[in-house]
Amino acid sequence: MALSFFIAIDNNMKSQIVAQVLMDRETKDAYAWVFQCTLDATGITPKVFIIDADPRMDAAILLKYPSTFPIHCIWHISQNLPLQLKSKLGELFDQFKKDFYECQNSLVEEIFEQKWSDLLVKYPNTASYLKKSLYSQLPL
Repeated sequence: MALSFFIAIDNNMKSQIVAQVLMDRETKDAYAWVFQCTLDATGITPKVFIIDADPRMDAAILLKYPSTFPIHCIWHISQNLPLQLKSKLGELFDQFKKDFYECQNSLVEEIFEQKWSDLLVKYPNTASYLKKSLYSQLPL
């Protein structure tokens, strides 16, 4: 079972829990149902969602909140990288991690895109996971 919290920033810049959900499955349809319920209850479309880089949640956000921008939480990404890629990269994982965070810390979009492209070329066995889970918008 997955527990999700919906937290909003109020007019005093304080975070407030506005909804919680306990889900028996984490599918695109289940997330879409939750998002539809919150939309029906509040009538509010969030400007941003900060999520754990779950592609199913990304798809549900696009379906129910097409104008909302999903931001992937770097803490969750940092937890998932070793789980998904360490065995694929072996001894190269530490260098990959350094290159990944250098790319992630780019302040200019064009520089980010170039570093992202370089990352996928340098570590081709990570491309499937990285593109599917983190940055599927780039046609690389």
